[in-house]
Amino acid sequence: MKLTAGDASVPLSYRLINGKGYYVSDKTAEAGLRYKVEVSAAGLATVEASDTLPRRPSMREPFAQQGGNRVKVYLSDLPGTDRYRFRLYKAARLADGRYVPAERKMYRFDPSYNNSFTDMITETYHDYSLIPDDRFDGREILIVLQTRQVLAEGEVLLLEVAGLTNASWQYLRSAERQQNNTGSILMDPASVFSNVAKGYGIFGGVSSAWIEIPVL
Repeated sequence: MKLTAGDASVPLSYRLINGKGYYVSDKTAEAGLRYKVEVSAAGLATVEASDTLPRRPSMREPFAQQGGNRVKVYLSDLPGTDRYRFRLYKAARLADGRYVPAERKMYRFDPSYNNSFTDMITETYHDYSLIPDDRFDGREILIVLQTRQVLAEGEVLLLEVAGLTNASWQYLRSAERQQNNTGSILMDPASVFSNVAKGYGIFGGVSSAWIEIPVL
């Protein structure tokens, strides 16, 4: 396996993480560079794919109150095309004081506040959401999530908002459609997006921003 950032080679090492093998690098990815991966094996054609790193989302003023089920945060969107993935977690505190994701929280967008997401407001709770910035490009908006469970005093939540490239967006959306169509004989089969030349898979950029939300 070979990874390059622009014209520079990126060193990789093979590691086992939670029982699975990964090629990883100690070098931090940089926005604006195009990364390319090439994979070869004896007797098989070399496959390759490339993508960039999207800009990281910006959030401020998180708020959640005990006894309620609303989680609020402001998201600042920059001019130009952006695509986001939202995920909400219950946090666990480590011995060094840091908070890490411990459990995925189910939520939905509050119809009283989220006018930019009117086509996504339903009675169903989800554990993630994929959202383009078509309706709020270049503006700061208030995001309000409704959790399924009532929030408890002292609880800490972590909201992850990830910026996605076009490739990672298409992959996640197509995987979502395929999952939603599973088992239905009335729906056409949905193929999952691939950007791997001479092969099949995904090599996509994701840039995550995290914000701690203490329940007051």
